[in-house]
Amino acid sequence: MDVLSEEIRNEEFWELLYVDDLVITSEKEVDFQRRVVEWQETFERDGLRVNMDKTEVIVTNKERRDRITMHESKGSILKQMEQFRYLGSSIRQEGGCEAKAKDRIKAAKGKWREVARVVCDKKRPIELKAKMDRTVIRPVSMYGLEMWALRGKEDAKLERTDMRMLRWITGIITA
Repeated sequence: MDVLSEEIRNEEFWELLYVDDLVITSEKEVDFQRRVVEWQETFERDGLRVNMDKTEVIVTNKERRDRITMHESKGSILKQMEQFRYLGSSIRQEGGCEAKAKDRIKAAKGKWREVARVVCDKKRPIELKAKMDRTVIRPVSMYGLEMWALRGKEDAKLERTDMRMLRWITGIITA
């Protein structure tokens, strides 16, 4: 086994480059700091500029609430956040999916309000209402769910919201 593959295997970080966003994760602060500087230098060498005003750092640790001071290659201190949104999901310092579940429930309720005239109309066939739920409302509430580590609490909230909407659709609950 060569030295390079051994070094890569020992590093505990991963990176995701998506369009113009970069996510760097690391279990060790020094590895993270090094990767930030390497990416910034690589971008600048290729004629790109990293907007440090938009660059944010979040430390996720359930045991302690550490504040760290991260610097980029020119010495600027990066903002440390307790929560931020990335690709439509809320990422919180303490981890967990509470904010994601709330966001999805809020989005589903918004979509529900948009189609309520159709799904709550007693004259419409139940098959049409069910199809609206399956194709319009439910995908909004479940978007990204396969990537979450749901606890029972969040799962129950999503289930309650879904059941309440289904009761409205079937006419079990009325205004």
